[in-house]
Amino acid sequence: MSWTDALDPHFARAWAEYTDGLAERRILPDRTRLLVAIGQCTSIGEPEAVIRLVERALQAGVAIAEIHEVLLHACIYAGRPVVDRTLDAFAGYVTRAGLHDELIRARLPLEGGNADRSLERERASWPAQHHYRRVDDMLDGYDWRGISTSILTQPKHAAALLETLDVLDPTYASLWLNFIYRDMYSRKVLDDRTRTMVMIGNCLALASRDQTENHMRNAMALGATPEEVLEVIFQSLQYLGTVRSQWAIPIFQKIMAERPAS
Repeated sequence: MSWTDALDPHFARAWAEYTDGLAERRILPDRTRLLVAIGQCTSIGEPEAVIRLVERALQAGVAIAEIHEVLLHACIYAGRPVVDRTLDAFAGYVTRAGLHDELIRARLPLEGGNADRSLERERASWPAQHHYRRVDDMLDGYDWRGISTSILTQPKHAAALLETLDVLDPTYASLWLNFIYRDMYSRKVLDDRTRTMVMIGNCLALASRDQTENHMRNAMALGATPEEVLEVIFQSLQYLGTVRSQWAIPIFQKIMAERPAS
């Protein structure tokens, strides 16, 4: 027997008021709010919850390819064994819903989003303060496409970690850079702002304090408002619970206290 509202109508009413109220806040667009939730439930290994959210996202007009992209990016944070359970459930749902051909048509080519990239063009758009101390050395030793994507999407964290990995194990550093930055972060199925908001949600789900702070900063650098970033925390409470979400509020406050006054 599964739990039903009839077993405790008071709780059912209280929960519905809570979740309906969160959905009505409109601080995040429905697309972003639902994609973040899908990423979080994928990261904690809840395929049934993901499929319910997928249905709601499709009803809200979210493209099936964007939903799929969130699942694939969760592999970076939660690992394949956890995400595979949701990927299998998603594949079954896509077939039942008649969306298989649509998803196939949206597939990227083998080179992903890298076909028409130019170092000269991208370098002209790099921020002046990108935190690489030895950027030319990094360009000599690694695929420039990974370096450039890291500068454009995570200028501080990626630079520090790559320079550390370069000292510890350059072979692994190359594998890491190519998978995450050259290939995954350059796919462009999701815009960088939305993708980073999803990453905040994933890191909240996995209780990663450093990465949550990192992606909060990156999201605001990519155009998300402070109110939108804070809303990711608030919306997470219904999926992760208070213990796994509210610890991020002081991190948000710290970031805001460091920002220059407008």
